[in-house]
Amino acid sequence: MSFAYDNPPDNGSIRQGEILGPLWEHRPLTPPTKLEPGAEVPVQPVEHAVMVVLTPDCDLLWDFNARFVDEEARVALGPESEAIATANAAVPHVLLCDAYDGVVVRSRFDAKLFKLASQNRDERYHYFPEAAVGDSGETLPEMFLDFKKPLAIPTNLLYEGLRIGGVRRLGWLPLVYRHDLIHRFFSFQSRIATPGPGAT
Repeated sequence: MSFAYDNPPDNGSIRQGEILGPLWEHRPLTPPTKLEPGAEVPVQPVEHAVMVVLTPDCDLLWDFNARFVDEEARVALGPESEAIATANAAVPHVLLCDAYDGVVVRSRFDAKLFKLASQNRDERYHYFPEAAVGDSGETLPEMFLDFKKPLAIPTNLLYEGLRIGGVRRLGWLPLVYRHDLIHRFFSFQSRIATPGPGAT
């Protein structure tokens, strides 16, 4: 059976293994120090064409039910509960990872690294071939995830992006592929540090 993505959820909670895009990260150009309320902070916009959600599914579902307290709000993705900021179930940020187009990766990797990465034999990268998305008639290109480059985006802003249509739900990894991705990602993140050359 050939690989294919599931259709993304039509609505409801963001899900682990869901593919979203495009997303714009607005990086504040100021150090993480105290600012006066209302202070103007310059930002650097950075586009992320395609990203995959890595936050555990149970946490996302608990957050969703606490964030949007009735069915109308859950369908509309708003308004949010005033108590979400202090709710035990709240997930303040969603963890995602860039999925880079295979054409771009081919131009950056040498032949040996590309072969290893495209066979999921390099622990830093995860590969997905070009594949159809359910019965949508859409196709996603071959993609590589770089486990060194995860990103956390505020959950409320991610839902706002979905609500206004600026962020699209592009597809969803089937369960078996989702499990493989998550196990490989957190295995990479849980590496034990070893002294580098010249360390004492």
